[in-house]
Amino acid sequence: MMTAVQLIAFYAFINPATIIVALYMGLRADQPQKIPIAALLSGIAGMALVGLVGTLSRNAGWNISIGHERAAGGMFIALLLVGMMWSAIAYLWRVRRRS
Repeated sequence: MMTAVQLIAFYAFINPATIIVALYMGLRADQPQKIPIAALLSGIAGMALVGLVGTLSRNAGWNISIGHERAAGGMFIALLLVGMMWSAIAYLWRVRRRS
């Protein structure tokens, strides 16, 4: 059985909304200062997806929750860090490709 911290990290790393938004925004960034903005937007998109899946799973009768009510703050921070990683990778890939 995974702990709550492990589940939060796992959900953050497999969240497709975070990955897609971070890659897109990282590729569009023309300055490295825009990477944290891309991470913030990808974290917000990831939290929206987590909320949507949580709501739909409760309505369907499934139990896929983490089990802690305070996990939303930790999930957002984890999504922010994962978004920062993906947007930095995309930005660096774009910079190397241009030069």
